[in-house]
Amino acid sequence: GGGGGGGGRKVSRLSVGADGVWGAGKGAGPSACELASFVSRGARIGPKSLVAHCDVGALATIGAGCLLHDVDVPRGAVVPNGCFLHAVPLRAAAATGAGIEVAPGTFGDDGAGASCWTCIVLDVHDEVKKPGKSTLCGVPVVDAASRLGLDPGPGASVWTEDEPRTTTTARVFPVCASAMEATEAALRVWGTIKGGGASEGTAPDVATLRVSIGEALRTLADHA
Repeated sequence: GGGGGGGGRKVSRLSVGADGVWGAGKGAGPSACELASFVSRGARIGPKSLVAHCDVGALATIGAGCLLHDVDVPRGAVVPNGCFLHAVPLRAAAATGAGIEVAPGTFGDDGAGASCWTCIVLDVHDEVKKPGKSTLCGVPVVDAASRLGLDPGPGASVWTEDEPRTTTTARVFPVCASAMEATEAALRVWGTIKGGGASEGTAPDVATLRVSIGEALRTLADHA
């Protein structure tokens, strides 16, 4: 997962299944669930949220109705209500494209192991596959790309000439050196889109390499 383990924290209402220990700890709201995750002291998980295979830092707040998978949530971070976050480890090709230096031998002679990360961020109600109806963080995806300071035109930075302009194909998710940095970048993406546009110091760098959901999950993902 994103660095979390299920054995480091006592939880209540426990059940043990094929995917490890799940339950809801003292910091969890009604109907919230933690699955094989480590939730640090003082962190809060909102009602009806699911946190799976995550490492949640101290004093972090997960809003209501969220879905987090394989995410490292930084200390004190706030994940807004209805936010979906999924961190994906990427192979060396993505690191090279992003200008991230990988020390020789760090991931083995065959290059196996995550060289960098991205974190997919969505509103839990987003439509991601239908051209003309796709949304990103609750905003039409073309408008969302513009709010991030990216060119949404065909053949520009977000979509190629022949790609349907959907959320699945949109290159809007920054590539970062660590899972935690990817989470921080994803939350900035959310804040920028929800806030109506980029403001200095809040939006991810436009020059950062960005990948689409399709690229992250199929082409560049490190499934080792």
